Amino acid sequence: MFNLKVLSALCCLLLLSVYPLFAQQPLKKVLLNNVGQIPLTDTTDAISLFYTTNESPEIIAIADIAPEIQLKGTIIFASKYGKGNVVAFGSNSYFGKNLFKNTAVKQLLLNARNLNPKGKVAVYGPAGKDLIDFFKSEKIKAEFLEKLNKKTSAGTLFIADDLKDQAEVDKVTAFVKNGGTLVFGSPYVSLLKSWDKSKSGNLTLKINDLLIKAGIFNANAIFYPNKKYNQAYTDSIPDYLHINTLKSYASNQVNDVKSYYISAFYINPTLDLVCETNGLKSLLIAKIKAFYHIPDTVWVPSKAHPLDISTNEKKTAYRLAEKLSGKREDNELGYKRKAAGYELFPGKVPDSAERITKNVVVPVKVGKQGLNDMPSPYYRPHTMGLYVPAGEKVKVIIDKKYLSQKLKVQIGVHDDNLIDHLDFLTRIGVNLTKTFELTKDTTDVFSPYGGLLLINISDSTTLKSIELKVSGAVNAPYFKLGETSNNEWNNNIKNYPAPWAELATDNIILTVPSYRIRELKDPEALMRFYDKVMDADADLRIIDRKRVHTERIILDQQVMAGALFALPNKIVGPDDDDYCRVMLNTDSLEIKGSWGTFHELGHRHQFFELDFDGLREVTVNLYSMYVYEEVLHLEKYQNKDNIPSKEGVIKNIKNYMRMSPSYDKFKKDPWIALSMYIEIIEQFGWNAIKAANKTYADLPKSDYPKTNEQKIDLWFNTICMATKSDLGTFFDIWKLPVSVEAKQKAKQYPVWLPEELEEFKPKK
Repeated sequence: MFNLKVLSALCCLLLLSVYPLFAQQPLKKVLLNNVGQIPLTDTTDAISLFYTTNESPEIIAIADIAPEIQLKGTIIFASKYGKGNVVAFGSNSYFGKNLFKNTAVKQLLLNARNLNPKGKVAVYGPAGKDLIDFFKSEKIKAEFLEKLNKKTSAGTLFIADDLKDQAEVDKVTAFVKNGGTLVFGSPYVSLLKSWDKSKSGNLTLKINDLLIKAGIFNANAIFYPNKKYNQAYTDSIPDYLHINTLKSYASNQVNDVKSYYISAFYINPTLDLVCETNGLKSLLIAKIKAFYHIPDTVWVPSKAHPLDISTNEKKTAYRLAEKLSGKREDNELGYKRKAAGYELFPGKVPDSAERITKNVVVPVKVGKQGLNDMPSPYYRPHTMGLYVPAGEKVKVIIDKKYLSQKLKVQIGVHDDNLIDHLDFLTRIGVNLTKTFELTKDTTDVFSPYGGLLLINISDSTTLKSIELKVSGAVNAPYFKLGETSNNEWNNNIKNYPAPWAELATDNIILTVPSYRIRELKDPEALMRFYDKVMDADADLRIIDRKRVHTERIILDQQVMAGALFALPNKIVGPDDDDYCRVMLNTDSLEIKGSWGTFHELGHRHQFFELDFDGLREVTVNLYSMYVYEEVLHLEKYQNKDNIPSKEGVIKNIKNYMRMSPSYDKFKKDPWIALSMYIEIIEQFGWNAIKAANKTYADLPKSDYPKTNEQKIDLWFNTICMATKSDLGTFFDIWKLPVSVEAKQKAKQYPVWLPEELEEFKPKK
């Protein structure tokens, strides 16, 4: 006969020995028990992605986010924290009744609840009723929490919304730490719809303060599933999705397009998050530093000693070195931190330079002027003629009446990330700007790099000017045409101590190193010339010469892309002798011009949304040629290597026509494509281009062509109407595919063909 006490004791021992084994099972195994294929949300419902911040989390499910390059993303994560668990879904739609119809989702939610079967289920946030009904149908007690401060005996808490404040974060953190299970469904999609875009930075979730402790970060990075790729995967997890396996991926990484996107969207953000959320002396940071060979002192690139970042591994190492060094020095020095290498670029303010207090009145110039401008709301930088020295605190004081404007102060103008675009660095390669929101009447601003002090004003404001007071900055050389005289400039202003200067009109601002303008004696003549260029561009583009905002050209020791480049908010050019001796020399500009500068300003005036494929580097040069003719009174053929003369262009056209022309070849050779436009201009003059541009400028957005074929038809019909000519044969010879319907509209005009193309007419 068995001794019941002994049997009971044996059973207890058995349970004690088995339970820890069960408790130590990977969360993934428990969560996916009896779970089939997990679906993605509907194609109209986006899913947000997750990243790891430490080694603890387990990837439960991933999805195709860019199938064309086989790029995956994590959509369900799970982790232990304290005595409890965290399970995170990329969308709170997984808590809604539409997905409850799927047995895999139902089982997954039940498994999440069964991580802690004690107590009932509590639900907070949208889709609460659906979850309550679901669990009740499964004979599980559930309650809805209108507020998180309500007492609950729940063992599992489902949250489908963000947390409102630190008190809620602390409460839920304690719940998990003490053994509760948090099941989180991301609310990013709904929150983004109501997000105030005037705020600095991107929308981030308060609940991340808790998730990070469990090694999880829910990013403001969303994707929409498509019908072909509408299922999640639970196996074959790519190494780049987790910090634990990222080292394996990085060791075998190659430099191709897919690797570029993996670095940009996964490796870099993951490592950045790890560096931001883990202590500098943590074992994980030590592992990362060892793997990437990151020294304790940061590298300082310079012209004399360029830094090689030609591989993905070297780029990552440099970026992390900058981040870790900055974090360490921020902890030690606070606002007094001065970045290693700042003296070389953007430059040092002399210790002897006077720190001043100054009242500033800033005329407001914002709005849309029919060009390819930044999307609203955009906070356009406005010059104040002041500079913030690196590692020094400056006070910005505004009247409380301006607080509703949500103004921002920016230090520095060099915001390009050079690391991802260049193989060698000769200056600090990260974004050198810092931005502060003016949420109170007095704001302290500072930067480890230093920089020009700008006030950023929303393009939706109705203000005409803003008054503010600045204390602790130094004067920067600033010339404004019509406000500053040559005498004032030469007697005082050009010698102000800041390392960067600005030359401005109501149309354009040149941001240049101060040493470049110390010998400039006649800024009035220089800026009048630039105004003439801007007026010529406005005339050709059919916009008002009186611009609502200025364009800005910024010089940089290293240009991120090409010799120069243009973006909707700026043009960047090289701070080198060859360029500057033309850019800042009125005589040289008036005699020879600057094709590169005129070209980049042309980019700011193109019809990007209406030009057909292949024209990005073509129609831009119409502005260069027009400026040479209208402002410099020179012939349009100033790019001698490519359009040497009228005769040279005709010769190039004939050679091209004898080499089996095609639209594909046309798109690949911008100078040949430009020659087609030159033929039109030579016959019909610039008024034909202006007339066509007016048609484009007047076209309502609702009538914009949707396809490339429609864009070609639009240009064909527009230029035929502008020239009052049938250009059907002309376009046929150039092999631009025009539709039969478009050609029919041009039949009302006489046929035109330039003499040099007669021999290439199709034989009847």
